[in-house]
This record gives sequence, C-alpha cells and structure tokens, in this order.
Amino acid sequence: MAKVMFEKDGRIGRITLNRPDVMNAIDDDLPCELEAAVARANEDGGIHVIVLSGAGKGFCAGYDLAYYAEARDGKGFEATQDMPWDPMKDYAFMMRNTEAFMSLWRSHIPVIAKVHGSPSPAVPTSRCARI
Repeated sequence: MAKVMFEKDGRIGRITLNRPDVMNAIDDDLPCELEAAVARANEDGGIHVIVLSGAGKGFCAGYDLAYYAEARDGKGFEATQDMPWDPMKDYAFMMRNTEAFMSLWRSHIPVIAKVHGSPSPAVPTSRCARI
C-alpha cells in the first residue's frame, strides 16, 4: 500500500500521508513518495492548489523512531549508527529527507496543510506548506 496517496479532485490535488497505524510517522519511503506526489501535482496543468493531509487520527507524528530503533536490516538499519556517531552520515540522511520535504515549499502551486490531531511541532511536512 502506498504511504502517500495522490488524488485529483477537480482543481485540487489531494496528497494524503497514509500510515495511520503509526499516526503517519515518517520512515524512509514517505519523503520520496511525498516528493513524487508533489511533482505529479505540479505537472498537471489542471491542478491549482495542493491540500496535504494525514489519514486517520492525526496529521503526522514526526519521525517513526520505533522504525529506526527496531530495524535489523534495510534502509531503516542503514540510517542508524554505531558509536562513534558520524555526523556526515547523519547529515547525508537528513539532507535527502529535507530536500524531499522542501518539494512542498518549491511547488509552484500553493500548498495548504490540513493539520488535525496532535502533530509534532518538529514535523517538516507542515512547516513546508504555505498555508
């Protein structure tokens, strides 16, 4: 199942974070899927506004810390580090995600964040929206 859904609703591009079981917490796939959905909306000349929302009880809880702490292989495991901590590895990981979230800010179509529930104040997705 897609972690970010895109739907065209007339002149509205609806982008929905779709991980309601973990309050739409961010894992490795979500930033890339979000960036692709924003690109899809921007490529459609019939879309005049993007509405970003979260499925379920909350908009977005921030990063899925359990996903990274419990990962034993794959991308989630690769993002965690043994000590000593390597700041460049952390920077590269976070920079990729930040660039994906900034697709909301760089969108030539206005983005409205439809925030509900108890979002984390550190959620990058809502901070990148214009309204």
